[in-house]
Amino acid sequence: MNKISEIIGAWITSFNPTPDQRELAEKRYEICLGCEFYGKSRPVIGDEYCKKCLCPIQKKVYTQKINETCPIGKWKEIEKEFRDNKIKKDKYKLI
Repeated sequence: MNKISEIIGAWITSFNPTPDQRELAEKRYEICLGCEFYGKSRPVIGDEYCKKCLCPIQKKVYTQKINETCPIGKWKEIEKEFRDNKIKKDKYKLI
């Protein structure tokens, strides 16, 4: 997935996320709030942004790309946990 399609996809998803997408976005957002690269008051794009990649956080957290989405890797653990839990939930749905 190239960078432009990742950005467009995140914006589209943010307008009508599934419950799972919203849950993952909320977990990512909580991580961003405590990050040293969290920025506020960036005109035009949004109030909250990542000082490392300059993406608006409100949209970035909805990206569907896994692992390489946070420029300093802070989402990896929560994404792995989320993926593992999703696999377990889906497995039990089939039974």
